[in-house]
Amino acid sequence: MVMLVQFLLGVDSYIAMLEQWYIQALLHVVIIINTLFLLSGEKYYNENVGAE
Repeated sequence: MVMLVQFLLGVDSYIAMLEQWYIQALLHVVIIINTLFLLSGEKYYNENVGAE
């Protein structure tokens, strides 16, 4: 995800954006939440969509 944001914004813009404390906090929160979902095995979506 971080690499995708760097690619979309450009490395210079990304580095300038990371100097703001709230962007750093938001990035850490997103990474922690994603890690918790991956470790717990939860899915972001419902696998039982009824299509067979």
